Amino acid sequence: MMLHDNAICQAALETFGKELQVTMAIEEMSELTKELCKNGRGQENTTHIAEEIADVQIMLQQLVILFDCKETVDKYRQYKLERLAGRIEEVANGDWRRDHVRAVLQPRRRDGRDQEQARAGLGGVDPSGAALRGGGAAHEKLCIPGEHMAHPGRKKDDAE
Repeated sequence: MMLHDNAICQAALETFGKELQVTMAIEEMSELTKELCKNGRGQENTTHIAEEIADVQIMLQQLVILFDCKETVDKYRQYKLERLAGRIEEVANGDWRRDHVRAVLQPRRRDGRDQEQARAGLGGVDPSGAALRGGGAAHEKLCIPGEHMAHPGRKKDDAE
């Protein structure tokens, strides 16, 4: 008897356990990263990339089941696809600017200030010049109607 994808993923979680499957997901994402890096260095490894994508997709499906977050993932996916479509349209219209990219991907701190504001302090000048380089890792806030900040799965108390 052939099990459905979700049933197989659920069985894997029950058989191997949460901790092992989370670790396996990390390993599979790492293997995909490695194959993409090899390809970027000129190696023709499309078959290996496809295999690793399949492994990552299976592990992501298990994570969605494990964390019971399908609806939240679907909301984020739709939001991010719509945002990407808007960015594509901006590029097609010639409206894409470096300062716009920085505004869209501006890192945020727990206190609500972005990294540039925090570096600038009260004087308003960023001594590191990081704003010109784009700041750092991009963490965006997502406000989905009816949800709290960027973390629809969090309780309001957890976000503080």
